Amino acid sequence: MKKTILVLFAVGIVVFCGFLIFSLLKEKDEKGITNLDGQETATILKGEKITLTARYKISTGYTAFPPKYDENFFQLVSKRETSTNNGRAGGDQTIVVYTFKALKETGGSPIEVGQYRTFDPEESLEIQEKVLISVVP
Repeated sequence: MKKTILVLFAVGIVVFCGFLIFSLLKEKDEKGITNLDGQETATILKGEKITLTARYKISTGYTAFPPKYDENFFQLVSKRETSTNNGRAGGDQTIVVYTFKALKETGGSPIEVGQYRTFDPEESLEIQEKVLISVVP
């Protein structure tokens, strides 16, 4: 009798966890945000949101440069910046996640994000992510 109750309880927990995971994944998909880090080309739908990530260490003089993109085709929806520091020299890391929305159709328009040194911007520009994006209806 006790084994049956324990088995039913365990099955109930598994079912509950499965439902919870399914709900969280479904919510994530409904946001319609696609991460394009590491891709060179992509095709997305008009109205779809995408993210690209830049990383830099402020202790070495770097910062993220403003993303380069055609405002006729894409809108910068948000910029989320998080920083960590492990207490060691050069141990800091800043991550900037840019979210863009596709405004209208294009056969291909690039978006670039990355880092540069503020005291030497022209020579230190480092593009970390560059994606050629086609937008379809």
